[in-house]
Amino acid sequence: MSAEQMLAKYEQIEARFGLPKQDAAGAVAAFIAGNYMAYRDVDFPDSSFPSLVAQMREVIGANSAFAEGSQADKRTLYEEMAVVGMQMALQRDELMRKPDAKARAQMMKMGKRHLEQFLKFDVTGLLITQRGLTVQ
Repeated sequence: MSAEQMLAKYEQIEARFGLPKQDAAGAVAAFIAGNYMAYRDVDFPDSSFPSLVAQMREVIGANSAFAEGSQADKRTLYEEMAVVGMQMALQRDELMRKPDAKARAQMMKMGKRHLEQFLKFDVTGLLITQRGLTVQ
């Protein structure tokens, strides 16, 4: 699936959750959710997404580099986060339909790596609940 198709899939999520179009917080939440699904090989409950979006909105709002960034940079962040998040979630869905142990192990490893590169900490104790992202 192309990046444009992944972005179109993500736009359906924006609409379903009533998020503003091209909302960076929603895209970052989708990135985290998709990679969390891949890393933990679990479903992501819809009920947890709004809290994660709100949490990411706070984080982004407090980030002066983001606030000072150009519209082009913000658009790039939005697109990259949305596309990678969707890619990881859809890869997991595909592996649920057509199991492949080797591909599953690679997906889990990649999901963990993406999360750790973005969050900048060991995600072994990471949980996402209706309260948002927490670490045990």
